[in-house]
Amino acid sequence: MSIPVLPNFVRWSWASVKAREAWAPKFANARHGMTVLERLAVAESVVPHVFQYVPARDLTTDAKRCLEYGLILVPLTEHDMDKRPTHQRPNFYHCLITRPDNYHPHLATLRTEGPVCCQIADSLRNNESVDATYEQLGATKGRPGLASTLWRPMGLRLIPHQPCSYSCESSIQRAKDIITLAEKHGFKDATDTIQEVLSWPFRYSRLFGITEVVTPVIRFYFRTDWTPTLEKYEVADEPKAIPMTLFRSPK
Repeated sequence: MSIPVLPNFVRWSWASVKAREAWAPKFANARHGMTVLERLAVAESVVPHVFQYVPARDLTTDAKRCLEYGLILVPLTEHDMDKRPTHQRPNFYHCLITRPDNYHPHLATLRTEGPVCCQIADSLRNNESVDATYEQLGATKGRPGLASTLWRPMGLRLIPHQPCSYSCESSIQRAKDIITLAEKHGFKDATDTIQEVLSWPFRYSRLFGITEVVTPVIRFYFRTDWTPTLEKYEVADEPKAIPMTLFRSPK
């Protein structure tokens, strides 16, 4: 029997109008800042290459911007990031961004770029897996920190790869390198926002291929691997600091 997989999606709901007005602009600024920072990280050899989703309409423009950094942008596969009618949605391309001297066709076959421990962890996952968040949380020692990609569906992360865990020392060091790069190039506001978001308490739940992450400011949902039973993970200094999740344990 094949395992059901939902179409790719991300949905969110703000805790209040004030929360949206305060944080939506910061999230947008952080997403833009990290897009540029990941490319600068490749240009300055902090990372060898990155994968990014680029809207089809922006391919030519982004390719030219990459050339300004001495990089090449290679479109790999086309993705429908939404299920609206075709004429209403921008298609995206999964793209490889690297330096010309580092390019090799085998890079296109990689599922993640990162330290050896992270690549090994990724290679051990089921090829049909669409999300490793629960496994990454389970392998994390202590509170998730700079290496967390929990907020990846919202475009908020400090590292461009999928870590083996959120306590991976090599990944944390890479996040620190990105923060240093942000300070150098004037993107400190972006990394400051992401660091604050990563420090928030949260409740994580997944069931039937849907993940819900609840925080004091926003809750968001995204596709994950199908599970027949409820699986949870929580980081909260004070349980009342965050609302209840949509998924409830059966009584």
